[in-house]
Formats: sequence, C-alpha cells, structure tokens
Amino acid sequence: MTGRTLAVVLLLSAGLARAQDCPRPEGAGGGVSAQSAQQRLSFLSRVVAVESAKARRWTLGWGATYGLLTVLQLALTGASSDADDVDWYVGAFSSAVGVAFALFDPLEVRDAGPGYVNRAAKATPEDTCALLVEGERMVKEGAGQQTFGTAWFMHVANVAFNTAVGLFLGLFFAHWTAGIVNIVVGAGLGEGTIFTRSTGLVSAWEEYRGARPSSLHFFFAPAVGLAGVGVRAGFTF
Repeated sequence: MTGRTLAVVLLLSAGLARAQDCPRPEGAGGGVSAQSAQQRLSFLSRVVAVESAKARRWTLGWGATYGLLTVLQLALTGASSDADDVDWYVGAFSSAVGVAFALFDPLEVRDAGPGYVNRAAKATPEDTCALLVEGERMVKEGAGQQTFGTAWFMHVANVAFNTAVGLFLGLFFAHWTAGIVNIVVGAGLGEGTIFTRSTGLVSAWEEYRGARPSSLHFFFAPAVGLAGVGVRAGFTF
C-alpha cells in the first residue's frame, strides 16, 4: 500500500468516525445514550414504531367510541319525549368533549412515526446524527405529553366534569336518574380513556437517558386466570 493510498484510507476512516460521533442529549447519565450511534438510532426507531401504532389505535378506538355515542344520543332526541330531550343533548355534549380529548394534542410519533422509521432503516452515516436529534426530540416531547395526559389531575378533572354534568341535569331539570347515569358512565369512560393511554415514551426516554423514573405511573391491564377474567392494576415509580 502506497503512502497516498494509506492517507486516503485514514481520511475516510476518520470521516466515518466523525459521522458516527453524535452528541448525547443534555443530562444523560448513561443508558442507551451511552451506546454507539447506530445502537441509539435502532432503539429510537423501535420505540417510535411501537408507540406510533399504539397512539393510532388509542385515537381511533376512543375517537370512534365517543363519536358514535354523540351521534347516537343526538339521534335519540327525535325518538323521546320533549322532557327527555335535554338528557340526550347533555349526554351528546359530554361525548363530544370525549371526542375532543381523544383528538386534542396528538403525539407527533402517531403520524410522523412511520416516516421516521423508514428513514432510519435507510440511514447513511451522514444521516445518523440528524436522525438521532429528531428521534430524541419526538420521544422526549411525546414523553412529556403522555405524562401530562395521565397525571393525577386528569383523573380529578374527569370526575369533576362528569359530576358537574350530572348535577346540571339534577339541579336544573330534576332528572336525577339521568344525572347519576351520566356521572357513572361518563366518569367510567373517562377513566378508561386515561388509563389506556400508553406511557411507553416516558419509560423509553428514561431508559435512553439512563435516568431513574421521575414520576408515579399507574397501569391497568386485563388478567386471565383459573378463577376467571379480571383487571390487574398497579403502579411504577
């Protein structure tokens, strides 16, 4: 090997090394962020792919559920007495708020995730650092949204809103039965919406940065055993 050829090889090797030497996120204490650029990109791509699919299922499922309830209750106003119409109108309003909650402030990974995963799969060394920055931003911001959307005050707001709807029917129209039904069913649906929202980006961001979990996370999951079918609940902190 001539001196000129050796110099070219060394320059190419150095350029490749620089392309893979991507900055770590601020405050990272180890974890996946301490690994190679390719390992980091692979991790982010997997997380984004999984959470993108979960976000689409959650939005479609709850958006369709609340939307169907809204349309159904509006349709029932024509089949009931005038005195009962207010119950259906109030119920439709409550369901419409559920639609807004399911569609409001969507995770970026929901829609941008598939494109990011495709670009990460075809990434060249020159693309890696930019893709890492993009993936880290999506996961970090999404983790913040998931933390906010499942925080304790969201449960309080859900119960308070549905209680107010029920009291409105009871106090202003003396429709206490309809009011109680609205409280129980509305709060139950709201809790289901909150508890089924994924917090995968929260745990993934903590794992990526090598950080300890920073908040309390509740979870509900179906449980099947010899005694029957039930629900398993718990929390992580």
